[in-house]
Order: sequence, then C-alpha cells, then structure tokens
Amino acid sequence: MTRKPTAIAKRPAHRMLAPLPIAGYLGALIGYAAYGAHHSSFWLDYAISMNALGVAGAVLAALPGVRDLRHVIPTRGPARHTATTHAALNSFALALYVIALALYASSWNDPTRSAAAGITLTALGTAATATAVALGRSLARDHRTPPRGEGASPITTWHATEADSPHRRR
Repeated sequence: MTRKPTAIAKRPAHRMLAPLPIAGYLGALIGYAAYGAHHSSFWLDYAISMNALGVAGAVLAALPGVRDLRHVIPTRGPARHTATTHAALNSFALALYVIALALYASSWNDPTRSAAAGITLTALGTAATATAVALGRSLARDHRTPPRGEGASPITTWHATEADSPHRRR
C-alpha cells in the first residue's frame, strides 16, 4: 500500500505547503491581539487578512495531506494513529479559524467589535496547530513515512536524522 507522498518538483507537497497556514494563523493571532490593544482598523484588517490566508493555506495543504493519509500511511499501527490525530487537530484548528473569519470578515475597516473572540479562537487554533505540527514531525522522524526501500526515492524519503540524509554535507 505504501506509495510516494504527493510531490511538487519531487518534494513532499504537504510538507512544502504546511507553512502557509502556520504563517497565516500566527499572523492572525498577532493581529487580533494588536487590535485588542490598540483598537486600530489597521490591525483588524491585518488580522482578517492573515486569518483568510491561514484558512486558504490550510485547505491547500490539506489536499495532499489527505491523499498521503489515505495512500501513504499504513492502515494500521502507530503511524496511522499519529497521522489521524495530526489531521484531526488540523481540522479543529481550521474550524476555529473559519469561525473567527466569519465573525470578523464583515468588520473590515470597522474597529467597533471586541477582539476577545478573535484572540480566544486564534489562540486555541494556534495551540492545536502547534500540537499537530509536533505530530507531523513525529511522523517524519519516528515512523519514517514512507519507509525506505518501499518505493520511496531518496528525495521524497523523510529522514529520521540528519546523519541519514543523502543531502548532508560530508
């Protein structure tokens, strides 16, 4: 069942796209917090923009992630449990950010709304995302998904340590 992960230019696509929602989520949290402190329409607009970027990036990163979950991760065992928990946490974070975006999108250039909901939702979403990132790194490090020798090329194989990498300097 093990296949190569979805790739862009011979690199794992999910791993390449994952920083997009992380940047958007962190930017939204910072924006809502700054808006709460300063009540400036700039920070509200920034938070809404970053929130939208995070949601769009999460959907984009999820596409190869779901394919990899279905076709690369073994159907049983600890790697499957880790990958499923990783996906569930990312889905939970996405839902929180969608709610925040729905609450604030109509407030563009209108700094009359309280920042409390935005800060709370994005803080919880960021915590869920941080946990999901740790689990994603665990998949690559501990479970070596996909395993070496099972159809994975050296470029798309995830390495447990830098010493195992064919790209390390010798």
